[in-house]
Amino acid sequence: MTDTENTDPALREAIEHYAARKGRITTPAKNLDWLETAQQDELYVLEEDKVKFRPRLYKMFLFDALAHGIRSGTVNFFHSYRYRFLDEYLIDKNEWKAHKQQLLEDAELAHFADYHKVMTELKEHLHTLYCQTNENIKASTNPHFTFNREKRPLIATPAVEKPDTERVAAYFRPARYVSILSVLSDVEKAASFLHLFGHGSKTDEKKRPSQETFFAAILAMGCNIGVDRMGRISKGVQAASLKHTADWYLSEQALQDANNVIIGLKNSLALPEIHRKSSTELHTASDGQKILVKGDSLNATYSAKYPGFTKASSINTAIDERFASYYSTVITAADREAGNVADMHLGNPVVKSTMHSTDSHGGTEVMFGMMHFLSVFFAPRIKDLGTLELYSFVSQKQYAEQGYILLPDHYINEKLIETHWDDMLRVMVSLKLGKTTAFQVLKRMNSYAKQNPLQKAFKEFGKIIRTAFILRYYDDLELRQSVEKQLSHIEMMNRFAKAVFFGQNQEFQVATKQEQEKIILCRRLIQNAIVLWNYLYLSELLAKIDSQPVLEEMISVIRNGTAVTWQHVNMMGEYDSIKLLDNKPLRFDLERIFQWKYAPKAKESVG
Repeated sequence: MTDTENTDPALREAIEHYAARKGRITTPAKNLDWLETAQQDELYVLEEDKVKFRPRLYKMFLFDALAHGIRSGTVNFFHSYRYRFLDEYLIDKNEWKAHKQQLLEDAELAHFADYHKVMTELKEHLHTLYCQTNENIKASTNPHFTFNREKRPLIATPAVEKPDTERVAAYFRPARYVSILSVLSDVEKAASFLHLFGHGSKTDEKKRPSQETFFAAILAMGCNIGVDRMGRISKGVQAASLKHTADWYLSEQALQDANNVIIGLKNSLALPEIHRKSSTELHTASDGQKILVKGDSLNATYSAKYPGFTKASSINTAIDERFASYYSTVITAADREAGNVADMHLGNPVVKSTMHSTDSHGGTEVMFGMMHFLSVFFAPRIKDLGTLELYSFVSQKQYAEQGYILLPDHYINEKLIETHWDDMLRVMVSLKLGKTTAFQVLKRMNSYAKQNPLQKAFKEFGKIIRTAFILRYYDDLELRQSVEKQLSHIEMMNRFAKAVFFGQNQEFQVATKQEQEKIILCRRLIQNAIVLWNYLYLSELLAKIDSQPVLEEMISVIRNGTAVTWQHVNMMGEYDSIKLLDNKPLRFDLERIFQWKYAPKAKESVG
């Protein structure tokens, strides 16, 4: 049913005319304003001195206009998730007006209520960065900053040292090859997560599947082996029970909760903390990974960059400094990954990011604005950074008179931001309180034929935040290297994901978004389980060391390396669940691991 209030009247009349006649069109709708003049003329043809109506052409024009109307926002529906009027995704205007202050407090956004105070602070901050960055250029304390022939800024970043995976991997050689079943079994004993998987229909639930069946189902999906094939190659697991478990127990929410439990235990260990740059800050990063889709799928499209002439889906994942894979979603290859960046930090119970990095795909002005509202410092690595225009509240002339060479290109349109500030807050509160997702809101705003005024306001606000970031990025070598390091970690995690997802030519064999999401959640669970197992293994080794020099050396190797290593895990071959004994004790001494704390050796005073 169309949203009559927010749908083009002429097109709505044509839709109702078509529906009333059940598609048997003999005459057009009275109002043809939805058609161009030339198209209206083409609806009739002269045959044997008679003017005849062309119903097939009319239907083609109608369907084309309807498709364009849905995409552009001139046609909206009540009973739709993707194609409703933008306002329908947000908190109701009357509720917002009546309870605005309480809603802002519930969303932890009350500090943004005073527009003038927020803008005054941003003006001061941006001016300070213009002065600081330019003064360092003038004083030649920023040797990495130059200009090209077109007088556009260039910034160089000395390469950061890549994680030494070989030395860390050497610590696992005494364990030889560990089966992935043993890894999952150990993780289940340390961080119980199987109890989270309940039957999708309580009335039809009979006997609960065995632990081995749950593991086999997770591996069948996460390793892309396929449930049917896993049933044929596994011992101790019935094929019918395996399929029932995958269909009815492995829900998306349960898989997300299971991942959170594993990440939560890992976060409580002392060892992962050595990978954090600061105990009060947490740097996260995200990246997309294309996966080809076998067969037809509404969740797969072509992509000009990759894979080209084959349809694919894109898996957007996020990790933190401690190598926790805390977020994943599957979108089409043509969708921009920027829309998911805000959703990674909305309602996340296990990872509270203070700084987030992506490649250029995430660096949109709207996303800079949204992330500022979420109190996350957005720090993408932007290709051709010097080509981006800078904005300011102060004239270019004023900065030039101080001898500055890094100058703003345009003024900020404060009036536009102030006019829509209340609506911007309503959007952010709607996101924070789970009314909708950032991906859906951005996708709807981007679909409009003419740029939505609210989107324009977000972009204008984002120009302030992005300009501040660019100025700091030019001036702060440590920031640039931190971004490079975290993005190298997400690239390594993507290689890890490919190693786990080895089955069926690493292609999706399922078509729907829901099925694809479940598979990626299983893959992520396997990755998180291996990383937790690695941290437990290394922590136990450290707990046994009595020599401080030996301890310091091993800590240094781990800090400069990564727990993302999987060469010691056997993910291929026969999966024999008979060999997995329920009464087999956990191989790790958890009490000793959790009692161990790292106390760095005190530095000797000089002189």
